[in-house]
Amino acid sequence: MQAVTRVSRHGAVADRVLYPRRSFAESTRQCWTHGGTGMAARTTMVAMTQDERSRLDLMVPRANELIESTDDSPDQMPAHIREWRWEWLKSSAAVTGFLLALLIVSALSIRSGSDLGGWVAVYWPYLLAACPLLGTVYASVNAWTFARQWRAIKRSMLGAFQVDAQAGVVREERYALRDCRAVHEPEEGGRLYLLRTDDSRCLVVFDSQSFDLAHSGGDPAQSPLRPAREAIVRWAPVSGILLNLEFSGPPFPHGPAERVSGSLPDWACHGRTWELGWGDVERLLSKG
Repeated sequence: MQAVTRVSRHGAVADRVLYPRRSFAESTRQCWTHGGTGMAARTTMVAMTQDERSRLDLMVPRANELIESTDDSPDQMPAHIREWRWEWLKSSAAVTGFLLALLIVSALSIRSGSDLGGWVAVYWPYLLAACPLLGTVYASVNAWTFARQWRAIKRSMLGAFQVDAQAGVVREERYALRDCRAVHEPEEGGRLYLLRTDDSRCLVVFDSQSFDLAHSGGDPAQSPLRPAREAIVRWAPVSGILLNLEFSGPPFPHGPAERVSGSLPDWACHGRTWELGWGDVERLLSKG
């Protein structure tokens, strides 16, 4: 008799995968997006289920909301866009200062009796007023250009959800799992699972319901998630978002989560393989 456990929900997991606490590059260990080189997964393109289409349809408005968002948090916007007022002021001051310096040099040429000096002597009030005006115009155009580029970047990234929704297919990966270790996540108190795919890597699964229980003061071990001998991971091919993760076959024994003192994968690794040998995983857990 097969046991099937669904893992991915549109709420907790999807939001964390889209916007993890730490950036993917900051993870201390490398996770592969779709199995990695020499991956131990069987990969096929299959039709999207109605449930997966519904989840993706829910993400499209969220993507549109983020495209229109003016959220200035560090995770959502680069510094030169987030701090546009300060950048605008610096740019305007730099151009104004440069033009004033040119005006001063030109004014000093009056003593030499040059034609330029005579021209400056006649028009200096207008030239002086033009310096801050030109600085302001330059800084404003510069800020507008950066903002337009950032919006285009957001559209190129988040528009992938719309492409996936229209395509109606998913990338399905099937993993035969050989071993399982439950790990206590120290920052939020939930459980994550390291599932052995071969000797050189393991599949990472965050149990989102255990994190919900930890946040509400419950026992994370009471989460209904039970990893089993086969994992079926389904991705949206263009956006790379995880749409579903299921387990089937005989479940692994359920026990308390082990504590570790070393570095663990972040939410960005959920549903992905961790490039770490199983022997290293066991040594990491033994230090907890």
